[in-house]
Amino acid sequence: METITKATGLKKKRNLFGWVFLASVIVFIFSNPVLMIGPQFGMQIIDYFNPVAPNSGTSGSTLMNTAVVVSMVSLLTSITSLIGFLSTTVLAWRKDKRESASAELEIKKKELELEKLKIELSKTKDPSRSDIT
Repeated sequence: METITKATGLKKKRNLFGWVFLASVIVFIFSNPVLMIGPQFGMQIIDYFNPVAPNSGTSGSTLMNTAVVVSMVSLLTSITSLIGFLSTTVLAWRKDKRESASAELEIKKKELELEKLKIELSKTKDPSRSDIT
């Protein structure tokens, strides 16, 4: 029961890291139009959404600073969530590999036990044959 709970926990964490990564990449792409679209078209978008008058000399600077901060936070979140996603995936793979090796060992152990019980059973049925292989 404990292994099922741990596997479910790893799967939930992996899914969470994957969704956070996708969301932060989307935020990163849409937060900085100058980097993603190109300088001229990106500045037109910034000027369009800028509440400051275009002739004041600070056109787009406040929005540009905000976009850069949002982009950096989003990039940091993307990197962190990608590392988390990859590490939980690797841990889940290793855990599955250990569990399968343990299951194989358990099966072999039960097969040996079954062979011993078969030998004992044949000895009890026919006491004259003591050297059954």
